[in-house]
Amino acid sequence: MTQEETLSILSILRASYPAFYSKLTKRDLEGIVSVWTEMFENDDVNLVKFALKELIETHTGFPPDIAALKGKMKEITQAAIDKPTPEDLWLKLKTAAENGYYGAREEFEKLPPVLKRYVGSPATLKEYSMMSADTFNTVVHGQFLKQIKIIEDRQEFSEKLPAGVKQYINALNKPIPTEDKLLSDEEFDKRRQEILAQLEGK
Repeated sequence: MTQEETLSILSILRASYPAFYSKLTKRDLEGIVSVWTEMFENDDVNLVKFALKELIETHTGFPPDIAALKGKMKEITQAAIDKPTPEDLWLKLKTAAENGYYGAREEFEKLPPVLKRYVGSPATLKEYSMMSADTFNTVVHGQFLKQIKIIEDRQEFSEKLPAGVKQYINALNKPIPTEDKLLSDEEFDKRRQEILAQLEGK
């Protein structure tokens, strides 16, 4: 959203929660506009507005904050694209495991990315296919439901990271040279300049 679009969103909030916003100073309001513009800069104003109105219908007390609005937007988007639930994903995994003894590789390739990340390799599907149904449907199912949400959240977070931030993190996480492979002064200076450039936003 642009700053102008952010102002239109905040005007809805102000009209819906007049007592709260009447207590804020001009400086407070300027700060709110600045933060909201930055936090929603990559979001479509129509989605933000729709999610906000949905929240206002059920939200009591203080006005919805950024986290609540982002959460509602995510919920609406997932419903619109018919994103599979954890149980939907489990059924896909279960089907793949049932065919995994002879067709592990083929079944693995058919899995959605989040399940590929969870399973790791076709060998795991073959292992699942050899488990007793009781163990698979209780132990593995329980572990799956605990872990799949974490994996989905990490994947979504990774997809949202700006390219510059990813490059910066990768630069910081390059392996430390071992004693037999120390950086030369020139290489050390080059690495240092790369990190400084990332920090300065170049």
